[in-house]
This record gives sequence, structure tokens and C-alpha cells, in this order.
Amino acid sequence: MANRECKIPVKDLQVGQSIRLPLAWKEHPFMFNRFRIKDEGQIQLIRKLGLNHVFLQLAEGESTPQFVEPATPAAPTAIDTETLRCQQAERDAVAKESQTYRRLLKKCEQAYGKSLENVRTSFSRLPTTPDQAYADGSAVVDEILRQFDEAGSETVLQLVAANQEGTMQFHAMNVSVVAMVLGRALGLDGPQLRELGLAALVHDVGKLRVPSAILNKRTPLNKAEQNFLYQHPKLALEMLKGTPFATKGIFAMVSGHHEYLDGSGYPQKLSGKAISPMTQILTIANEYDNLVNGTVKSLPPYQALAFMFKNRAKQLNPTFLQTLVKTLGVYPPGTLLRLENGQVSKVISSDPAQPLFPTLMLYDAEIPKKEAPMVSLDMLGLKIDGVLKVSELTEAQCHYLDVSPALAYYVRR
Repeated sequence: MANRECKIPVKDLQVGQSIRLPLAWKEHPFMFNRFRIKDEGQIQLIRKLGLNHVFLQLAEGESTPQFVEPATPAAPTAIDTETLRCQQAERDAVAKESQTYRRLLKKCEQAYGKSLENVRTSFSRLPTTPDQAYADGSAVVDEILRQFDEAGSETVLQLVAANQEGTMQFHAMNVSVVAMVLGRALGLDGPQLRELGLAALVHDVGKLRVPSAILNKRTPLNKAEQNFLYQHPKLALEMLKGTPFATKGIFAMVSGHHEYLDGSGYPQKLSGKAISPMTQILTIANEYDNLVNGTVKSLPPYQALAFMFKNRAKQLNPTFLQTLVKTLGVYPPGTLLRLENGQVSKVISSDPAQPLFPTLMLYDAEIPKKEAPMVSLDMLGLKIDGVLKVSELTEAQCHYLDVSPALAYYVRR
């Protein structure tokens, strides 16, 4: 439900109210047109703008208050220099953080694009030149490990522009990133993370031998089709046999990435300790990406996590699931949010050290898209009003925020 608002005379403003200024962004010194009033100084500054009224943001179910409009508009007055300086400093801080963030994002997307191309090359070379395919896959995983080393304990999961050309390779890349980030959070060492990342890249290569009519079918599979699809882990092992990917650990993960702890998975219906911890990590990463980037139906990131907790509680490792939430954040990258001031935003990165304070891209029609504010929720000092569905956004908001049906992740410091 969209935020409601009503006119409120400037003389009736109070600290704590969420408002919208009826001015262009360049016509006032505040960071944004929408904000929550935090002190009397801001009220005085608004009054000195010469406004007759502003717009009060109403919470769901809140009735429209009755105000008496002033008889004549207020005249602009001189703005206190110190108050103006403080507001401008806040605005400059957001602009500086946004510029820094855009540089990091560009670098991150370039690294992601190069890695995704390596995945595509690896897949195409696997049948004929497996050694080169392994080298391509290793380059992808080693780059992620390099990012880990560079970032130290401050690794951030970053949303990047999604390119689904070659959907299987896109899925492999996503699963590898999420699995390695989760594995690192669970304390895996470098060699273990490397093997996990490589297994994630090739976990679904058996689907290259499954007819596209089955893979792309948008109605329920019949029994024969389902049985064929369930063979893809076995088909993957056949393809990887005799290649550098054929290690005991990788084979266990590729073979078991659809096995569940309660024995309800496939192809061997393994259960409990028969499924290695690294296989359990890969299963969770694969499950998550299948939910947020589903072929038939996809879920928003926060709903995907909720689904896994509610419907996979007996099938997936609960400790690993909890760690995934800490890693992705309460609001994972790609989540659409409405802030308490009514502003629409998209989560573009999450920091495990601050799971409640993601970095956001903010929609502001007064600011060009190429200059869209990208800032941490902590810096904004605002609370989250609620999670939004894509259907609740306007076409302009979707375009501005680059809302895509596909979500792609990478890592950065």
C-alpha cells in the first residue's frame, strides 16, 4: 500500500514527523525531499524557506489530522548560517558516499562480468578440453578468494547488473558466490573454499544433457520427465570423470547437492551425516538461487529466506541457514523497501557486520538516475517501514532502481 499524505501548515510541524517538501531537490538544503524531522533546528530551517505548507506522511490506518491553513503564505527569511552549514554537510556526505559507492560498484561489475565470461568459456570447453575448462573455472574461484583476502573481515555481498544470457552459467556463478560467502562465514579455509567454489560452478553441468524442453517447461513435469531431470547429478559425474574436477570432495558435492538431511532428496536419498557439511552448504546456496531466480516463479530475497526456514527446516542445516541470514542480511540485496519517510529504495549490498543496515539505492524523481543516492541505512538515520513487491512500484520507479526479475551477486570489500 502506498504511503498516504496530507498538507500540514509549516507552523504545525513537530519533531518526529515524516514530511515531504513541495520543492525541487536543488531548492532546499536538506539531503532529500522526504525525511523525518529530527530536531527544532530543521523546523526553523523549513519555516525560513518561505513555505506555506509541506506534506505530512501518514502511517497506514492513521486518520488525516485537521489543520488550519495560515491566511497568507510565509515570506522567505534569512537562513541561519550554522543550520544551513550542517544541512549542507549532511548532503555533501551522502553525495560523497554515493560517488565512492558507484566507483566500487563499477569495479565489482567489471570483475563479475569477466568471471561470468570465464564460466561460459569453461562450460563450452568441458567436453573437449577439460584442462582448459578447469583453468577457466579456477580463475573464477581464485578471483573470489582474492576478493576475500583483499577485504579481510569486511567482505560485502554486492548486487550487480544481471545478465542471464546462458542461464545455467548465470546460476552457476550465483551459487558459487553465495556458497563461498556462506562457507567463509562458517569458517572454511582457503583450500576448502576453493573446492566448494569449483563444485558450485559445475554442480549442474549434467543439465547440459537434459533436453531443453524439460529444463524450460513451465508446467509441471510428468513422471518420465521428472525422472530424467533427477539424473542430472549422475550425468554431471559422467561428464566430470577423468577431468581435473574429479576430486573426491567435488564429486560428493555435485552428486549430493539435491540430498536433504531428512532423506527426502535425490538421487540416493542420503540423510544426516551421510551428507558432508560442504555438500550441505552447496545445497543451501543452490536452493536460495533457485528460489530468487526461479524459471517459472521467483520469490523476493526476504521471502526466499522465510520459505527456506518454514518449509526446509528438517531438510537443511539450521545452523547454516541462520548463518546465511547473517551473511545476506535481514534484507538481502535485491529487496525493495519503503522507508519511514515514504521513500522507495532497493537494497544493493549487505554487510554481515551490520545485518540491519544495508546499503540502499534511493528513488528520488528530483535527482537524475545516474546520480541516484546510494547510501547506508545507518547514515540516513531512518527506519524501514516495510518490504515492497515489484507490483507496488510505478514503472518509473522500477526503471530508476533497475528492478530486474533476475538477481546476480558478487563480492567486494
